[in-house]
Amino acid sequence: MASEKVQNLKQTRKDYGSLQKQFLALSNDFQLYQKSVIADGGHETVKAKKLYESCLKLKTTVSITIQKAAKIETKKEAQKKEKDVLVTDFEKLLGNIDALAKKLEPDPVEDEYFRKASTEGFDENDSSNGEDIEASSEEGEAEGQVGDDGEEASSGDSDEDVSVEESQDEDEEEEEEEGEPEVDDEQHSDGSHQSINVHLFEAVANFEGQQKEDLSIKVGDVLALITARDDGWWLMENNKQETGLVPSTYLKVVDQDKVEDTKDRPQSKSSALWRNIKQAVAETSVTDVLSAFGAIPAGCRPSMLGKVLSEGQHTVASYLVPKLSASHAGFRDLFWNQNSNKIRQRALRLLRMITIVSCRRIPFIGRAQNLDVTSRHVRLCLFDGSKILSNIHTVRATFTENRSTTWSFPSRPNHLPSDEEPTCFLRSSDMSRTLGALLELGISFIRKSTGEEGELSCGWVHLPLFDEHGTSLHSKSYELLVHGGTPFEKGVEVDPSVSRREEFNPLRTLLSGSKQPRLVVRLSSPSKDQKVILNTLPDVLVAPLGYLHFVSFYRQLLAEALLCDRTRMDSAELIHSPLLSTFSSAVGVPDLMDALQVVWAERVKTTPRSEKRDAEHMRELFVTVYMETVYPLLHNASLVCSRFDDHNSTEARREEISKHVKKVKESRVLASLLSSDSQFEPLDVSELAFDLLSHHLKS
Repeated sequence: MASEKVQNLKQTRKDYGSLQKQFLALSNDFQLYQKSVIADGGHETVKAKKLYESCLKLKTTVSITIQKAAKIETKKEAQKKEKDVLVTDFEKLLGNIDALAKKLEPDPVEDEYFRKASTEGFDENDSSNGEDIEASSEEGEAEGQVGDDGEEASSGDSDEDVSVEESQDEDEEEEEEEGEPEVDDEQHSDGSHQSINVHLFEAVANFEGQQKEDLSIKVGDVLALITARDDGWWLMENNKQETGLVPSTYLKVVDQDKVEDTKDRPQSKSSALWRNIKQAVAETSVTDVLSAFGAIPAGCRPSMLGKVLSEGQHTVASYLVPKLSASHAGFRDLFWNQNSNKIRQRALRLLRMITIVSCRRIPFIGRAQNLDVTSRHVRLCLFDGSKILSNIHTVRATFTENRSTTWSFPSRPNHLPSDEEPTCFLRSSDMSRTLGALLELGISFIRKSTGEEGELSCGWVHLPLFDEHGTSLHSKSYELLVHGGTPFEKGVEVDPSVSRREEFNPLRTLLSGSKQPRLVVRLSSPSKDQKVILNTLPDVLVAPLGYLHFVSFYRQLLAEALLCDRTRMDSAELIHSPLLSTFSSAVGVPDLMDALQVVWAERVKTTPRSEKRDAEHMRELFVTVYMETVYPLLHNASLVCSRFDDHNSTEARREEISKHVKKVKESRVLASLLSSDSQFEPLDVSELAFDLLSHHLKS
């Protein structure tokens, strides 16, 4: 008897897996259906009804299975727990199916609208259309109330209204049959006639209407096609429900991402059309599709930090420029020490070094999911549990096929590319108790079937840098559990299937903890010399250790220009300094900083020891190296744009930069700049002058 109950539980678990797969397949079909509304330019009523019927059948099956699962009798505690979990899972699945069914539930008025649009070709902007559809639906209801003897089954004012409308419609139909047929709304003077076929187009040029029937458009406007006339003048509708004629040469097929929000218009059925369009082009990421197929772990999400960076937020450039005080008469993070003639050092609450050691047991994503992975990396920033508090820095990981679930980082970071250096310094003045380091594991990929690019988060870790008493964490290595979802989701695992398989076996549950993804990091404190330099940097900054001296030189030059050399502190005049105007942008380009480090190491090696002790001489040397190395590369027209996740562009840039660095080492910079082979972008005054107010507004 006991074995029979165990078999029942196992069979019910298998049933759940099968029903879950059916639901995922149904969800994917629904997403494809949504996109087909735009791609095919119509309303696929038949397909929607089939999906709706499938939903109802699946819902019924799940309901029956829940009842069977609830009737299974269990005595052992483990079996009872498994049964409760099963019932809960089934109820969640039933709720998801019910939500999908509501989205697919047919609307009779909307179906009639699209049926009439595809068969009769009426003008959807004619206000009478809404009345016709409503009347037709009322007629159907009225006919259903008529008995076999032709008399109405019920009486009342509403029934009398319906009968009056029916008689009026019948009179109109008789008049049309006896007399000459009226000209259809879509029949034009040139004799052309085409039925409505909804498509979206985007205006590629401005057009000012010359005639009363013309529709004025601007570049970027999204328009719905009502009628494509043979003479090239198409009847279009904009998102304000304004209609008119537009030359077809001013239009192109719309990019779905540019569909704008539209305002609902009372008693207008075309507004329902625009609402359906907005729903159909709702963002469906590659991650959603892969999750629906079960191709990636359930805890994976689109990269949060990657999205923030792509929007131009929390870049290193915005944190390097000094911040103005509340009165705008001075700076709140840049001060001058008159006694030492240097930047005044400012010790802050957080001053630590963090080293990313390795990522272990990370789910392998690649060829099996039909993806070309272009980068595996860890994005790092300061985070208090609710908001990002610093710039976002990215460290690239190394990966080998024979160790597909392990990401490694170099243990000896000497002369490494800047984006592979695993040790970073953290500096912040934030007083939050929950201040910590947020590390997001991500991959950049290209989907082979569609060519679509994206970035996927494989999990995240939040390492608090202070304990509950406000004391800094000890300097040691930490092995941290990688969480799934986003930092704003709690209790999500990267791969829930690992723990679900071992859920009812205590020993296996204990062992499964070691199978979850882990991130190993090492916290340390800076040396005495490093602290001196770090205390001259901005109040908030996360950057590789190799950038330390360069950022310090930049800050010293900035302080001299803003605090010492200006005749008036309230002056907003431009400061002539190509280095100050471009350095904050160059820091965000790793291969340019690599070139700077290589040439700087060569120059320092040949500099006499006595000159190395001279701070002013070293700053002048830094300016010289920067102007010979980085500044020409910033404006080199033959250098392709920098892309972190594009291997081809990275290699092309590396080759071009290596040629330039070689010429710098051979002291042939001037000849290279004057050579006819060198191509540079046109000169811009912003490249030569530092504008404090402009940088302040940007940051």
